[in-house]
Amino acid sequence: MAPLPLLSAEQRRGLIAATICTSAVGTIMGLIWPLLALILDHRGAGSELIGLSSASQAIGSLIGPLVALPAMRRLGVVKCAAGCISGILLALLLLKLWDSVHAWFVIRFSLGTAASMLFSCTQTWVNQIVPDQIRGRVIGIFGLLWSAGFGAGPLIIRFSGIEGWAPFLVAMLLVGIAGLPLFTTAEKSSTASDPLYLATVLPILRLGAVVMAASIFQGLVDSIIDSFLPIYGLRHGMGQGTAVFLLVVLQSGILVAQFPVGWAADRVSRPSLLKAMTALGVAASLSLPLAVGYTPLLWLDLFLLGFAVGGVWTVGLIIAGQIFSGSLLAAALALKGILYGVGSISGPSVTGVAFAHWGQIALPAILAGICGLFLLLQLAYRSRPLAAQNPG
Repeated sequence: MAPLPLLSAEQRRGLIAATICTSAVGTIMGLIWPLLALILDHRGAGSELIGLSSASQAIGSLIGPLVALPAMRRLGVVKCAAGCISGILLALLLLKLWDSVHAWFVIRFSLGTAASMLFSCTQTWVNQIVPDQIRGRVIGIFGLLWSAGFGAGPLIIRFSGIEGWAPFLVAMLLVGIAGLPLFTTAEKSSTASDPLYLATVLPILRLGAVVMAASIFQGLVDSIIDSFLPIYGLRHGMGQGTAVFLLVVLQSGILVAQFPVGWAADRVSRPSLLKAMTALGVAASLSLPLAVGYTPLLWLDLFLLGFAVGGVWTVGLIIAGQIFSGSLLAAALALKGILYGVGSISGPSVTGVAFAHWGQIALPAILAGICGLFLLLQLAYRSRPLAAQNPG
């Protein structure tokens, strides 16, 4: 049951382009949030300002999927993705040229918009191409490249530091390379999708409530971890390099999770697998304060937390592709992106305030609470069968 023989040559080229292109999104998310948080912390900015700066990028993530729907209808996914790559490169250049915390609010908004648009394009593209019997494995590869880009962000910081042009230039190089496969596909047709009117949103929420909640969960956890895990390390007396390396360890867990979780999703109950990943996230979050004083134990705990977060993302996207198809698929994935943005906006802002008032315990407490609430929601929906197709 190898995936490639089931696809045409053009579909294979499109799948390769989409999966590689999405690594650009991971690179931006994995680099910019911790890089700018560390730069602002180095300048003496408070945790509230760091949280608000991160939230400006998250607001763009909220807007991006709304813009992506008409852009894909008008231009098609390839031209839309190429435009997003160009926008990301311009924003990275401006972040360094216009070195002002106030200007960063506007630039990060634009960057978040372009990155989330690109993610909407690539998710829709992949789910439209791949048949359900191999969806888990293909999404696992898709997630592998996304998380590889994500993991590249902290590694860039670790080796380049936060001063000068180096981290920005490396990020631009990686994003540019990720966009090159777009030149190998000849897709020219527009992508049909239902607009996000109330009549469209309601059936999406009815069929995929847990999947949509998973997007909020992901936005919360990703933005909180990227913005505050290095700060958490600094507050525990770690050096800057070690604090950033915490993200590398966590991202390695996300990276490792992708293919095995995708493989398992083709063979076991997908809702049960989603619950298992969430429960692992609860346990790893609760263990963080106990593990922080012992380096090998801390690395293991962060790896497991990353595995859980990566697993939730992979299974959630697989289930979304299983439930929705046709014109409703793009609308559903756009709504997922919007809800991810809602979580991304809320996460850094709330955590920044909590950090200021609760201190170091804020990060593990908030992460455990988010994972626990998401698990309770899944248990509340456990008796509802998973829909296999669109209504009507």
